[in-house]
Amino acid sequence: MELYLYREKKDLFESIKYARLTAKRTGKHVLYHWIDSVFCYLRYGCSPLQYYEGGFYKLRSFDRDETYTKRRIGKVRARYNDRKYEYLLGNKTEFNKYFADFVNREWIDCKNATVSEIEGFINRTGHCLIKPSCGTKGKGIQELFLKNVDTLSLYAGQDYILEEIITQHPMMCFNNKSVNTLRMMTIMDTSGEVHLLKVGLRCGKGDSLVDNFCAGGVIYPIDLMYGRINGPGVTNSLGKQIYVHPGTEIYMLGREIPFWHQTVEFVKDVAKKIPQVRFVGWDVAITNDGPDLIEGNQYPGVIFDSLNMNHGLYREMMSY
Repeated sequence: MELYLYREKKDLFESIKYARLTAKRTGKHVLYHWIDSVFCYLRYGCSPLQYYEGGFYKLRSFDRDETYTKRRIGKVRARYNDRKYEYLLGNKTEFNKYFADFVNREWIDCKNATVSEIEGFINRTGHCLIKPSCGTKGKGIQELFLKNVDTLSLYAGQDYILEEIITQHPMMCFNNKSVNTLRMMTIMDTSGEVHLLKVGLRCGKGDSLVDNFCAGGVIYPIDLMYGRINGPGVTNSLGKQIYVHPGTEIYMLGREIPFWHQTVEFVKDVAKKIPQVRFVGWDVAITNDGPDLIEGNQYPGVIFDSLNMNHGLYREMMSY
C-alpha cells in the first residue's frame, strides 16, 4: 500500500513537471496540460513521461484508445505471460543458461565460480563487463580490465556475471562506448506463430557503457520490411527529435541494419524457445558474424510506442 501511494505521489509531481515542459513546447497554458495529463493517467494509464516524451498530448481520443501505455502494457503482460517463467528473463545468469544456443559470447557466473576461475576468465578476455545478475536499465554494469585482477576476489561467490566484450558490426558503431542493440518486440499467437511488432535501434552516447533510454541513449525506429531507420530518434533529453546521432554527426535516417533478415528469423527462434512467455522485448547485438542475444524484457518501456508515431499497437497486441 505504501509503495502504491509512493508511486501515485511520484506520478502526481511528475505530471506537474511534464505539464510545464509540454506547455513550453505547445504554447498552451500549463494548467491545460496538467489537467489533460492527469486525465490521461486516470483514463488511459499514460504516465507523465509518456505524455510528454511519447507525444501522447498530441493524440486525438481514438488514437489514445489504441496506444499502449504503462497500465495497458501490464494488461498485455498478464494476458500473454506466465509469471512462473518470467524469472528466466529477469535473471541474467538463468537467461544465459536457458538461451545458451543464442548467446554467442563467453561468460561466467561469479556466484558459482572460484577466484582462480574468474582470474582465468579475465586473463583470456583481457577486458570484460561485470553485470549484476538481477540488474535492470543498465544499472551497475562496469568494465573490468586485466589490471583489476587483484580485486576480482570481491566478486567470487557474489550474484554477478562476467561477459566477454562484444565486437559489434562496424555499421552499428557510432563512436560511443556502448554496444548498440536492437530492441525487438515480439508476441506469440495461440498457434505458436511469432509476430514481430516493432523494432528500435538503441544507441548510447559518449562514455556510457549502456545504450538504455533512461541512461541518455537514443532510440530510432526501424522499418520491419527493409531493416532501415525510417524516422527520427527519441531521447530523454526533453522532447528532441534526433536525426543526427549526438556527438558523432552521423545522419541516421535511412541507415541500414546489417544481417536484417537473418536477425528477424533469429529473434523469432529465440521467442519460440520460451512459449510460456509470449510477449517479450528482446535486445540483440549485431556482430560481424550476425546477431547475438543480449537479454529479454517482459516489461518493455512504453516510450517504445512513440517511435514513428505508430499508434494502434495496443489493439494489435490484444488481437493475438
